[in-house]
Amino acid sequence: MKNYKIFIIIKLILFLYSIFFYFYLLLRFYKKKINISRLFSTRIGHFIIESELYALNKNDNNNDYFYFDPIFPVANNTIAGIIKKKLKIINPKVGLYLIKIDNFFLKIFKKKKFGNVVFTRSENAFKLSKNDIFLKPSQKQIDYGNSILKEYGLLDKKFVCLINRDDSYLKKTYTKDYYHHDYRNSSIKNYLSAAEYLSTENIYTLRMGSIVSEKINLKNKYIIDYASNGMRTDFLDVFLSFKCFFWVSGGTGMDSFATVYRKPILKTNYCPIRPDNLFKSSPQFTIVIFKYYYDEILKKNMTIDEIFQKDAQTIQRLDIYKKKNISLIENTSDEILNGTKEMIKLLNGKYEKNPDLNILLKKFWNKAGNFKNESEYPVHISQYYLQKNKKLFE
Repeated sequence: MKNYKIFIIIKLILFLYSIFFYFYLLLRFYKKKINISRLFSTRIGHFIIESELYALNKNDNNNDYFYFDPIFPVANNTIAGIIKKKLKIINPKVGLYLIKIDNFFLKIFKKKKFGNVVFTRSENAFKLSKNDIFLKPSQKQIDYGNSILKEYGLLDKKFVCLINRDDSYLKKTYTKDYYHHDYRNSSIKNYLSAAEYLSTENIYTLRMGSIVSEKINLKNKYIIDYASNGMRTDFLDVFLSFKCFFWVSGGTGMDSFATVYRKPILKTNYCPIRPDNLFKSSPQFTIVIFKYYYDEILKKNMTIDEIFQKDAQTIQRLDIYKKKNISLIENTSDEILNGTKEMIKLLNGKYEKNPDLNILLKKFWNKAGNFKNESEYPVHISQYYLQKNKKLFE
């Protein structure tokens, strides 16, 4: 009986492979170009920003098909549902096997049948503000979300989405070790002064995330630890991001919601200092504060010149920082607080630039991306942070 079951399973597998084989051969005779691409659906940042950027060049006549990761679950089911309605999504295993068969027959046909959509990031994100939101929730979802906000007393209230990056989500979600990302970590404790300031302005702070290493232990009705108090759902991750006043982020994939939904963002603990990464936001409504690069040999914070001299501005692995004897030090509470105050001024039309800092900004942006004029600068750098660290930028 056992052998018979194994025989049936083998026959079924062979039958399925034969179907894929014949289907593939039929597609070979289809003259138009076909793209079959895997969406990086397991990581929320890639999932949403790459889908949104694809829409910039989307053509209804394109034969572009996509599939989600065939092994791991999607990062957010609500976003997956929105994407399924707007893109041509095929079964993950069908997409995977078609790509494998195409690679297998490459030696015979000398050319792949299926192309691959290249998700262009960097400066293309600049164009988002001039286009409609592709991943916008439906009106039904918006109405439902508003009913939840009303239930929590947040309807028609201003609130900020706050998130810091730690390693707890990746550790508990995947067996693979992602320690090389740990240079991006920061503590939620350094964000609490900013949240308390916002409360004095009658602005709520919702701490975002799904799995976090530190809880917020403050008794302030304006500060809500959404990530760990039982409120969190995939739907609310999307809707709160869509409705918020602005974002305060410590550099994690979820803050891509700010880009996708055209929200202002204060980017704290920003690293590495990659010019192409800085393109991913609107220059009018983005303020950045960089992490400190600390030289473990000289026992001091590195200047911008020293960072570029060591080619450390693009490093994205903890082990490489260690090889170069560099530690990354997170922003202080007062830096995040003052960056938040600057964001409020920016959104209220009261943001004032210190002319004494123009020379430092010009030097930095010329080095970081060869930007010649102030109008070309991709983001604002916190005035308080610049003034405090003038020697690092000189």
